[in-house]
Amino acid sequence: MENSKKKSGKKFIIIAVLIACFVALGIGYAYLAEELNFGGTGTIDSDFKVEFQTPTETSGKDLGEVSLSSSGGDSGVIDTATFTVTLTKPGDSYVVSIPVQNTGAITAHYVGMTAGDDNTEVTDPNITLSFTAPENVATDIESGSQHVFTFTFSWTDTDAEQDVPTTLEYTFSYTINYQQAD
Repeated sequence: MENSKKKSGKKFIIIAVLIACFVALGIGYAYLAEELNFGGTGTIDSDFKVEFQTPTETSGKDLGEVSLSSSGGDSGVIDTATFTVTLTKPGDSYVVSIPVQNTGAITAHYVGMTAGDDNTEVTDPNITLSFTAPENVATDIESGSQHVFTFTFSWTDTDAEQDVPTTLEYTFSYTINYQQAD
């Protein structure tokens, strides 16, 4: 009978130790799961690049100039065009076309063009500015393809007797906005 008591006592101790181990494991896991943090860095490497190309002045070459730059800092993507236009007499017009090229490997979708915060306010109704987008601008632009935007700045009234506006030099900037196509 003593053997059976010893065996039953050993079984009880083994079961108690196993239960204590499982409880300790559960508490330890809960503690670790609550406090476990992973840190690190990652690099995303993509080839998404849509940018302005060399502009072509088609009218009024002596009335303005275009400079292209990157608004994203270190990205190096030329996505901002700044225009400085001087209209000297009624009928003056400065027209420039700028291709936008998808030089990356990912298809892009045109979202829009954002005017700069410091653009000259045009208050004279005879001075107009506009930009014309190609018909397919709302579609995707495949790698290697391009859209051509045309910017027009003009003094539309040709009446030489009109009052000369107080501002004859205008500065405008536009940033193109594309996103990865679906």
